[in-house]
Amino acid sequence: MKRFLIQIILLAMASSLISQTIKQPGSFFKHGVPLIPEPKEITFDTKTHIAQSIKIEFALDIDPIIKKVLELNIHLSEKKDGLREIELVKVDANELNFNEQQQKEGYRINIQEKKAVIQAVSDAGLFYGAQTFLQLIQSDGTLYTGIITDWPDLGWRAVHFDTKHHQDRYDYYQDIIPRLAYYKINAIVFEIEDKLAFASHPRISAPGAFTKQQLRQLADLAQEHYIEFIPLVQGLGHARYILKHPEYKHLRELPESTWQFCPLEQESFKVLFDLYDEAIKATGTETYFHIGGDESYDLALCPDCAKRAEKIGREGIYLIWLKKAAEYISDKGLTPIIWDDMVLQFRPEHMAQLPKNIVYMRWNYLSPRVENTTLFEMGYRCMVAPATQCTVPLFPDYEKRLYNIAYFIPSGRDQGAMGSLCTAWDDAGLHMETFWQGFIASAEYSWSGDTPGMDEFRAKFTKLFYGPGSQNLSTVYNILAQAGEFWQNSRGAHVWERSRLNRPIEFPQLPDEQIHYNSDWSPYLDGSNGAYNVMREANRLDLLYKNAQEIIQLNLKNNPKQKVNLDVLNSIVQLLRYNAELLRTRYNLALDFSRASACADSAEYDKSLDHLKTALNRLQALLDQQQQTREQLIMAWEQTRYPKDRRDLGRAMSYFVPPKHVHLAELSANYDYLFWLENSLDLSGMADSLKELMTKISREQPKRKTDEWRKESDY
Repeated sequence: MKRFLIQIILLAMASSLISQTIKQPGSFFKHGVPLIPEPKEITFDTKTHIAQSIKIEFALDIDPIIKKVLELNIHLSEKKDGLREIELVKVDANELNFNEQQQKEGYRINIQEKKAVIQAVSDAGLFYGAQTFLQLIQSDGTLYTGIITDWPDLGWRAVHFDTKHHQDRYDYYQDIIPRLAYYKINAIVFEIEDKLAFASHPRISAPGAFTKQQLRQLADLAQEHYIEFIPLVQGLGHARYILKHPEYKHLRELPESTWQFCPLEQESFKVLFDLYDEAIKATGTETYFHIGGDESYDLALCPDCAKRAEKIGREGIYLIWLKKAAEYISDKGLTPIIWDDMVLQFRPEHMAQLPKNIVYMRWNYLSPRVENTTLFEMGYRCMVAPATQCTVPLFPDYEKRLYNIAYFIPSGRDQGAMGSLCTAWDDAGLHMETFWQGFIASAEYSWSGDTPGMDEFRAKFTKLFYGPGSQNLSTVYNILAQAGEFWQNSRGAHVWERSRLNRPIEFPQLPDEQIHYNSDWSPYLDGSNGAYNVMREANRLDLLYKNAQEIIQLNLKNNPKQKVNLDVLNSIVQLLRYNAELLRTRYNLALDFSRASACADSAEYDKSLDHLKTALNRLQALLDQQQQTREQLIMAWEQTRYPKDRRDLGRAMSYFVPPKHVHLAELSANYDYLFWLENSLDLSGMADSLKELMTKISREQPKRKTDEWRKESDY
C-alpha cells in the first residue's frame, strides 16, 4: 500500500511539473506569420494588403520616432487599393481594459481592409504596436485583418554586451540597437571593462576605447528606441582590467592575483567610484547601474581582511564593499544591480543585513527554474538572468541555451521577478552575431513566457531574422550548436585550462634518418584507440559541416538579408572543417610514415621517399588551409569589430593575464586563441624538419646497397 501511495505521489509531482513546463502554440505562425514575441490576444479574419502609398496619422503629443519607424520599415505593395492609412492614437487605460502594469507598454491594433489603428496609453505602447504591425506584413505585402491586444509579462527585458576581450565597432552598435527594439528588447546592460576612455584613470583604458561622447550617442540612440542603456562596471571581483596594471597592484586582495580588490583598502573605492562617475556621465543612465559583485573568489584572503573576518565573517567583508558601493550609486539617484551568487552563500543573519535599495540578479545558466528563491521570499527586489552564451567555443550550445532561456525567465516571472537579462559572455571569444537566437528568445519569453514551444520559436526565428526566402538555416544552427563541444574536446582544450597534459592531439616525432617508424604514431591507426575514433567522428561531422557550408552559401547567394551574420557563420564552419582536416592529416601522416618505414625495410628507398613526400604535401596543404581559414575568419569578423591587436592603432590590447581564472579569448591579443594548438604543435617547423630529413636521406641513398645496416641497427 505504501509503495502504491508513493507511486501516486510521484505521478502527481510529474504531472505538476509537466503542466508547468508545457508551452502553448502560437496563434499566427500556423498561418505563416512569424511574430516575435507572441502577442497575448489575437483575433483575425480575412487578408488585406498594404497599398502603394500609405498615410500615417498621429497627434502632436505622440513621439515622432514611431511614425519614422513605420515609414522606414513598412513593406508597400504595387497595388493602389488596400490598407492606405495607419492611425496612432493615445487612449485611456480603461478603454483598453489595461491594469497599471499593462498600460506602460501594452497596445491594441485593429486592422481593417482600408485602415489600421494602433492604440496605447503610452508612447512606448505605440512603439511596440508599430513593431508588431511591421512583423504582420508578409513579403507579398499582405496581412491579416483583425485585432491584437498585447502587453508584456516583464517590464524590463534586457540583453548583455560583454566587451572583455574585444571591441565591436561603433557603427555596428548603431545598427543592432534598432534591431533589438524590433523584438521589444527595452534595455542593454553594457559591460564597459576598459572600453571607455577614462579621464580619471587613463591607464585602464584600452587603445581605441570609446569616448564619452560616443558612448553617450549610443545611449541616446537606444533611448530613442525605448531602450535603457545601463552601464556595468565590475568590482569587487572580475577586476583584472584594472588590477593587471602595476599602478593598481597595491589594491589587490592577493599580491599575485589580479582578480579582486581589497575591500578594506579605501583607495579601492576611490578608483571604483571614479569609474562609476564617468560611466554614469557617459551613458546618461537615469534608472539602473550594475556594479557586478559576483565570483569574489579571493574574499577575505589578505591578512587584514582575514583578521577582520574573524569578527564579522567573510560575509561581513563582502557587505563592507556592497553597502559602500550601493550607497554611492543610490546617492546618485540610481538603483544598483548586483549578481546574487555571493549573497546567496550568506548565513541568514548576514542575509538579513543586505541593502534593500539593490536589485539582485538571480543568474543560472543551466536550470529551467529559479531553484534558490531565498531573496524573493525575503522581499528583496530581484531579476533573473539566463545566458545565450557561457563558455563553449565557436558557437553557443543552443539546445541548452534555449531551454534555459525559455523556462528560467517564466519561472522568475512566477516568483515575482521585475525583469530579465540575457547574458552573453565573452569568455570563449565568440562573435556577437552568434548570440542573436538567444537574444531574440529572451525577447520572446520575457514578453510572453508561456508561448510558444522551442521548436516553434526556432522556426519563427529563422523566418523572421533571416527573411522569408531563407532556406534550411535551422539545420545550420542544429549543426553548429553541437560543434563547439566537439571542437574543444577533439583538440583537448577546455576553456578554463591551458595545460598541454590535457591535449589529446599530438604529432609525434618524425622518423629518424634510417626511416625507423616512430611507434608513437601507432595509436592513430588503431581502431580500438580513442584518437582513431576521434578522427572517424571528425570525418562524419565534416559531412555535416560541408552541408552547413552549402546551405549558408546558398542563402548568401539567394537572400543576403543577413550577409554579415552569414559570413560569420560561414567562417565558423570553415574553422570546423579545418579542424576535421587536422585530425585526418594526423591519421594520414601515421599511414605515410608507416609505409615509408616498411619500404625502407625492403630497401625500396625511392618508394620510401615518395611516402615522405606525400606526408610533406599533406602538411603543406594543412598549413595552407589553416592560413586561408584564419584570413577568412578575420575578414568576416572584423566587418563588425575592431582588430583585437588594434593593428590599426599600432598598440595591442593587453589581454594576456596570469594563468588564474583563464578565459580562452584572453590567451592572445589576436586570433591565436582559436589556433593556439597549431602554434604549440609548430606544424610549419615540422614541415621544415621533414624537408631536411628527406634531403639527408636522398643524399645518403646511393650508399645504401643493401639493407644489412638496417637489420644490424634493429639489435
